[in-house]
Amino acid sequence: MIRNAKDLSIDQKAAIESLLGRRVLENEAISVRTIDSPRLSDDRRLEVLRGLEAYFAQVDAQLQPASPEEAAAIMDEALRSTRRRFAPCSRSVLLAAESRLNAGPHRLPIRI
Repeated sequence: MIRNAKDLSIDQKAAIESLLGRRVLENEAISVRTIDSPRLSDDRRLEVLRGLEAYFAQVDAQLQPASPEEAAAIMDEALRSTRRRFAPCSRSVLLAAESRLNAGPHRLPIRI
């Protein structure tokens, strides 16, 4: 189903803008489609999980030590590339976040 934004009711436009996370312009066309995703069997889920664990074990084995400055620069670059309004935190905020994360059951592979 394809609809022109100018033909949508106020409620329809608000719902679509909420889903998209941005304003819909009057000259835009909106396409809505549902997709049935197949349910994975428990065996297949376990197989995928084992494959991911093996992949991440390989990635972890290739990690090279990085200085705190290098790690912060890598994280800043990754966040800037995915978030338009990203602004780096102060070092004290990063250190506090690291201590909270390292206190849990999972440890970060890179120290900040």
